[in-house]
Amino acid sequence: MQFDAYARAGSAASEAADRRKGGRFRQEGLSCSVGEVLDLSVSGMRVRSGTSLKGEIDVELFDRQGARLKLRCLVAWSKAHGSSAFDLGLVFLQRSSAATQQLTRLCMANRPVIKP
Repeated sequence: MQFDAYARAGSAASEAADRRKGGRFRQEGLSCSVGEVLDLSVSGMRVRSGTSLKGEIDVELFDRQGARLKLRCLVAWSKAHGSSAFDLGLVFLQRSSAATQQLTRLCMANRPVIKP
C-alpha cells in the first residue's frame, strides 16, 4: 500500500521537497523513534519502519554518539518494503536554525565509511 501526502498536505510538503538543495546523505548508525534512518537531508529523511504512518508526527533522531534531536515531521509517502517493513518519506516542519545546524552535523557524522 502506498500513501502520498503531497497531494493532500497542500503546499507545505511540496515546498519543503522543492527546497531540498543539497540532496540526501546515506546514513549508518542513525536511528529515530519510528525506525532506521536510511538517508537524511536538512529538509527530510527516508526511514525504514515496522509501521506505516500518515500525517504529522513527532520524531526523535539519535545516533551512536548520543546526539538527539526532536522534530515535527509530515509523512510525505509510505511504501511497503517486503512483507513487514515500510519505507517512509518524512518532511521536517518548522525547524529552527539550531535544528538545521544539528541536522547538518548529523548528516556528516553518520555517513557510511567507504573502505578501499
